[in-house]
Amino acid sequence: MVFIRQATMDDIQKMQHCNLQCLPENYALRYYLYHIVTWPQLLFVAEDESENGKIVGYVLAKIDEEEKAPSELSAKDRINPNKNKRDGEMTELEKRKQRRDEKLKKQKGRSKVIQSAEDKKEKKKEEKEKEEEPATDEDKNRTKWKHGHITSLAVLRSHRKLGLATKLMLASQRQMLDVYNVDYVSLHVRETNHAAYHLYTNTLKFTKYDIEKKYYADGEDAFDMRKPLTPQYEKHVRDTLK
Repeated sequence: MVFIRQATMDDIQKMQHCNLQCLPENYALRYYLYHIVTWPQLLFVAEDESENGKIVGYVLAKIDEEEKAPSELSAKDRINPNKNKRDGEMTELEKRKQRRDEKLKKQKGRSKVIQSAEDKKEKKKEEKEKEEEPATDEDKNRTKWKHGHITSLAVLRSHRKLGLATKLMLASQRQMLDVYNVDYVSLHVRETNHAAYHLYTNTLKFTKYDIEKKYYADGEDAFDMRKPLTPQYEKHVRDTLK
């Protein structure tokens, strides 16, 4: 029987051994140690009890951050007007004030009652955007997208087609959301790895976000795959991929 559990220090060498048997992308032992010391909640292994506790699969993951575009910042993100300001640049708060003043000028003389269908449509759109905003103050104060990244996923050939890769991914993904409150999950996959691409897109519902040219050591391109976990980042992906 194979079961999924959280990885421990005792599993590190076994995870590395599994990696060496499955993937061309290999890592030094200290790299695994770095992950389990920094993000212990995110590492999981598949253990086969029938083979004396042999590790037949694993997922290695971490937490990272990505700067938001200025247009994606919430009002509370701009509470410090000088934050990240360069000489000669307007702060985000100043830009918003400028846009607000311009909007107010355009609205002068307009009737308080919304008469046109276009105005009603715009109002409905604004209300929908407000509903999609994060509920907590902590989320509203973010100036970066927090995301979990799948560094490595592997299952021994002898134990494939059992759904172990999916279970490992979902276990790590749940921890990313519950422990770190991430906005999305990301990973890279080789352009020619059709089996893995099928797993990520059809089973795990990832989206191809971008292509990283010559990402791998042998020069092969990688697909930058992402899975939104919040409505805000889902909207960001839709807008980006339009």
